[in-house]
Amino acid sequence: SLTLVLGEARALRARPDAAAVIAARYGLVPSAVTQWLATTRWSARVGVAVRDVEPACAALSSLGVLTRRIAAAACIAS
Repeated sequence: SLTLVLGEARALRARPDAAAVIAARYGLVPSAVTQWLATTRWSARVGVAVRDVEPACAALSSLGVLTRRIAAAACIAS
């Protein structure tokens, strides 16, 4: 569930070895991950407006990535 994912992300971010864990998992340089973590803030909640998703849905549909047109509201978890 989304609550579980957000909790895991929060726990990872709080770890003193978060940069090393992320670097090892994704094959990155730990110093680059440390820099990224210093400038990145993870959301504690998810909130997306339909109007913000509509252009992405239209583009994905026109490119054939989506097999059918999907209403933007259907892409947003509540």
